[in-house]
Amino acid sequence: MVYGSPMAGPSLQAPDPAWCRGEHVTVSLGEPDAATGHRGMPVRLVNTGGSPCVLNSYPDVAFNDTAGWAMEVLLVRGGSFMNAMAGAGDTRVGTVLVALFPGAVRSSLAMDLDMVNGGYVAVTAWSLPKSSG
Repeated sequence: MVYGSPMAGPSLQAPDPAWCRGEHVTVSLGEPDAATGHRGMPVRLVNTGGSPCVLNSYPDVAFNDTAGWAMEVLLVRGGSFMNAMAGAGDTRVGTVLVALFPGAVRSSLAMDLDMVNGGYVAVTAWSLPKSSG
């Protein structure tokens, strides 16, 4: 039997009724990036619902390794140059679980990235994409 991360993390507050919900959005991963021994992975969210919603929070993120076991990774809120500690030859992440906010149901997304079990990941708050023009 394989034990992975829970499908919902702990929450310290009740969600506001105006907040985006999982059934109204699509979550996907961008292309991974690497530099100076760190890893980065953009997480994208698209509102697929029929009306606007509010998303003023940090995502809730958890990781499972390629065998499905939960990984011990500390989430640090706030931006950083590249976000995760790399671990060449270490345990590989097989799945990232992402929720819109702590306490919401997490989406399970396949991911192939080497990270340090017992390390940390800096997570930024949700934000609108920067305009290219």
